[in-house]
Amino acid sequence: MLLHITPAERAALQLLADGRSSREIAERLRVSESRIEAHLRGLFAKMGASTRTEAVTAAVRRGLLLPESYPTLGRKHSSSAGSAILAVISQQREERPEAESVR
Repeated sequence: MLLHITPAERAALQLLADGRSSREIAERLRVSESRIEAHLRGLFAKMGASTRTEAVTAAVRRGLLLPESYPTLGRKHSSSAGSAILAVISQQREERPEAESVR
């Protein structure tokens, strides 16, 4: 299924994957925190996610975030969230071993 996300949603997702808070994302993108929350709500709805962890995990599964591009992916999140994200990354690498050889 093709998922259309806006450039603003993609930028917020990338920073979310890096473990940034809504406030940090807003500062980085130079918009209000409420604007970021709106982008994240839209993104969560499109991905069927209800938490940040679910959104990042879904993005990795859908290929919207490539683990190779985010060396800290899953490591800056709470231990349970980080573990869930790292498990998906590990599964993706097992399914696509060529992704490891690209490094």
